[in-house]
Amino acid sequence: ARLREVCGFILEFGRLPKRYQLDTHEEVLSQWLQGQKRAWNNGILSEKRLALLREAHTLLAERIAKWEVVGYRPRAKFIRRPWNDHLREVLTFIAQAGRLPTRRGTEQEVRSAYWLKEQKR
Repeated sequence: ARLREVCGFILEFGRLPKRYQLDTHEEVLSQWLQGQKRAWNNGILSEKRLALLREAHTLLAERIAKWEVVGYRPRAKFIRRPWNDHLREVLTFIAQAGRLPTRRGTEQEVRSAYWLKEQKR
């Protein structure tokens, strides 16, 4: 039910719900989404639920890719992927595809695209 509400919000406003909004409904939806991230961080978000979130809307899939961009779950064992591993993944993609990774491709491509974007900061 809540996932449908989030998708409805995205369709109406073209973005994910934000925290700390005057609109209490948007705040509730944002808190629900934050709860999904917390469950993912703790390793208790089921693969089925994760797949439902990814398939519900591209903006949700992109948000999940952001969760995964650093390659670890903060509350799980701290396993941060080395920078070189990310770079190798991006370079392999470029060699195979002949282009930079985008946020509209496979899960690995999306992860690489976000990692690459983060390197500009």
